[in-house]
Amino acid sequence: PREKRCIDCARPLRRHRRAQRPWMFRRLVVWVLALTPALSTAMQSLNLDALRMLRLAVARPSLLIPGLSLDTVAELDVERLHARGIRAIVFDKDNTLTRPYSNEPTAAATRIVASAVRVFGRDKCAVLSNSAGSSDDLDFREATAAERALGIQVIRHRRKKPACVDDVEAFHDDLNTIALVGDRLLTDVLFANIAGMFPVHLRSPITLKGDNGPAIAFRAIENAIILPIALRLAARRRPHE
Repeated sequence: PREKRCIDCARPLRRHRRAQRPWMFRRLVVWVLALTPALSTAMQSLNLDALRMLRLAVARPSLLIPGLSLDTVAELDVERLHARGIRAIVFDKDNTLTRPYSNEPTAAATRIVASAVRVFGRDKCAVLSNSAGSSDDLDFREATAAERALGIQVIRHRRKKPACVDDVEAFHDDLNTIALVGDRLLTDVLFANIAGMFPVHLRSPITLKGDNGPAIAFRAIENAIILPIALRLAARRRPHE
């Protein structure tokens, strides 16, 4: 058969592609150099434990489905949670109780935390964050500051959600009676379902201002794409589970 040739320069395609490889390589190097700062920033917020847990979510889509879905924490009824058997509550911090990387609670969060303390007791209310109290928190300074601002304890944990079940169990040993409230499917909801807690998902972040790019992107993908797909897949598999 006749050798195929480039329609632009009439050179044999095999030789043409080989000649282009240095240019392709240079373009790749340029892109990598351009993206390195962005990738470095993203790696700081990359949660490898959450990525490893994705295989569980793929096998069992129901792990990504919350027990209760609300718009914001302002809609949370802690007395109703208590009535259904919940005896302790754990809140995410950023974009659940506070603005991103801030320790000051919103007015609604202050009200809800006060209600939770009244219903469950202060020792049964806590914050579990992948920022304050995590391995990213040097000497747990952010955790200490958050405790002063929020009035409840911040759980210290060396591994991030969804891989810190032992730290939560040390806070309250009956995981089945804990409600975990947060805005992320792949950390808060997935973690709660894996550990046997009751997941409360908040669909709307407090604000995107000040949040990091990867978190904004992943949250949008979780809510707009992953959750609807998980609901459909779980509905299909439910009769066989």
